[in-house]
Amino acid sequence: GQKLWVKTVNDYGGITWINVDGDLVIVGWENQSCAMYKKTGQIVWKNDETQFISSQPVFIDNKLILGNRKGDLYAVNRTNGKTIWHRALQQQNVYSSVDTIRNRIVVAVDTQCYAIDLNDGNIEWTFTTDGMIVSPPSVVDNIIFCGSTDTTIYALAAEDGKLRWKNT
Repeated sequence: GQKLWVKTVNDYGGITWINVDGDLVIVGWENQSCAMYKKTGQIVWKNDETQFISSQPVFIDNKLILGNRKGDLYAVNRTNGKTIWHRALQQQNVYSSVDTIRNRIVVAVDTQCYAIDLNDGNIEWTFTTDGMIVSPPSVVDNIIFCGSTDTTIYALAAEDGKLRWKNT
């Protein structure tokens, strides 16, 4: 393809993730995240609070959900890049998915699966697996699926996080 634009926006280090949402390209580095217009590369905003991002961002309701390697979860305003809320989960590598039916984020961190309220970042429930969860959970209808390094697939009730079944 044809090169549309090239932009250097950070001297700190390599890109840790990139994602596209509508007209924006959202990019993360070790020390910040930013948004640029997809067609021009013009920077829309930068956020220096969201550091060490470990996985693809999740987009929902004009929010960008970012998890980092320190166990922090951020909700950032997609339009202006300002942090709406921050939740410290005290573990490593946060992986997020969206539960649109219940308007929340489902997060995997270490051996924990959390349901977190999208509006305020409060934890609604927690489920503990027997091994590390190293990928985002999947939300399908009323079931949340997460795989763990204990070689088990867990199926959780989306409403309350109770175990429906597990399979090794």
